[in-house]
Amino acid sequence: MTDKELKKIAYLIIERVTFAESEEFKHLEQREDRVAWVKNQILKLEA
Repeated sequence: MTDKELKKIAYLIIERVTFAESEEFKHLEQREDRVAWVKNQILKLEA
């Protein structure tokens, strides 16, 4: 997953999560942490 794809997916997810969760993503600096956050949010949306 490229950084561009990651950001696009994250912004789609951010539209559906709480403000606190979106702020959490914005403060993650490591790419691996952002990938993990996106995957975790996708799992929450699928539940």
